[in-house]
This record gives sequence, structure tokens and C-alpha cells, in this order.
Amino acid sequence: MYLVIDIGGTFAKYALMDAAANIVIKGKRLTPRTNLTDFENVIFSIIDEHVLSDIKELQSVVQEQLM
Repeated sequence: MYLVIDIGGTFAKYALMDAAANIVIKGKRLTPRTNLTDFENVIFSIIDEHVLSDIKELQSVVQEQLM
């Protein structure tokens, strides 16, 4: 799985993609313009809140499909 982030002036868009470049999960957050710390917090929250939990959920789904 790959995390792809497109940082724009209005939104930071993200997607979790598989090896065949299929989008599994996608979303967006407002890009803060206040300071670097707020910007970093948004990027790290995308990583922390979505990637780890989504990968675990996907592993469960894949395991169920293989059975």
C-alpha cells in the first residue's frame, strides 16, 4: 500500500493506493495557512489517523476474502 498526498493551497488531498495504483481510500483536509506547525499537524494527522488503521482494516478484509 502507498500513501499519496497532494498538497494544494486549499486542500491536502490523500489516497491510499495498492500496488496496481487502484485507489482504496481517499479524502482531503484543509491546508492550514497559519504556520508550519499547523501544516505539519495536518499532514501527520493524515498519516496517524488513516494509514495505520486503514492498513489493519484492509489486512482483515483480505484475510477474510482468502478464506
